[in-house]
Amino acid sequence: MKKIISAISCITISVCSTAQNLKTFTLSVQPNISNGKSYISIEKQNVFSENEAAAIKESIDFLYAAYISGIDTVKEFTNMSIKSEAVPKSLQGTQSAIVAISWDIDLWNKCRTTADLKRMTGYMTNNSFSYHAEMASNHTGEINYPFFIFQTSNGKRGIIYVQKEPGNGIKITIKKES
Repeated sequence: MKKIISAISCITISVCSTAQNLKTFTLSVQPNISNGKSYISIEKQNVFSENEAAAIKESIDFLYAAYISGIDTVKEFTNMSIKSEAVPKSLQGTQSAIVAISWDIDLWNKCRTTADLKRMTGYMTNNSFSYHAEMASNHTGEINYPFFIFQTSNGKRGIIYVQKEPGNGIKITIKKES
């Protein structure tokens, strides 16, 4: 009897811990100025060009926008609402939200499960988020703010880690609730 209870406990623990893991995936994103794949769909775990995004606009969460402001290169995530001039009218729609956070790579690595995400970001309310968040605003275009929390239109949350790629490209690693 003791062996049966032990086996059931082990199975329960492994099923519960697997079910709570955050879904993690990585995407390479090119900025809108290069007519690259700059439209990010967290649901579809993919990036799309403007033409591709038009066919699935209800699934697009963010646009990776890059532009020059004075002598600075600005790189940002912006949602698909009417608040951003970077979003074409034909693609406006979803209201996913985002905010930059002051994490380091150790905190990022420690956030592995839904419970971790809730514990580490639970202080954020819906009012904490915005329609856009800057990752860079400097003359070199280097990433100043590599960590973000997002909330999709359906209320699911997750985190993003940004790394620079050649040119103005970025690699984003996303961890999200299932």
